Amino acid sequence: MKPFRIPASGQERDAAASQRIEGGVGYNILAAEAKALCSIRVAKDIEGIKKTVKEVIDKHSDVDVDFKFQYPEMVLQWEFEGFEAEPMAYGTDIPRLRGDHKKVLYGPGSIRVAHGKDEYILVSEIMESIEKNKQLILELLK
Repeated sequence: MKPFRIPASGQERDAAASQRIEGGVGYNILAAEAKALCSIRVAKDIEGIKKTVKEVIDKHSDVDVDFKFQYPEMVLQWEFEGFEAEPMAYGTDIPRLRGDHKKVLYGPGSIRVAHGKDEYILVSEIMESIEKNKQLILELLK
């Protein structure tokens, strides 16, 4: 398939990537079938982007698309004194939290290495996050 443009949300963290491609029984044998697992992370217009992807896939009669899941668009509470924040276009389980309360995503380490082969968290970051979580809890209980 040829590259195509995904409508941008205006967030610098929008991304699309093939995460895994597999197929066949050996590197020197033509595969009878193959599959690619892909992720598209954006801050808005999920349905419009799915439509664009489907339009591209539909041009290829031997290719199917199956959207497994999506994280709904969500703007989180982020203005807390003493905390740095920046917009991100990543998935989170926060939309699954029930209740009419503020929703916050905070943790130690860097999102730029989270859930990858080079993921790490410094002990000092863990210790700092304990104190910061105490601050957040006290703020959210007000």
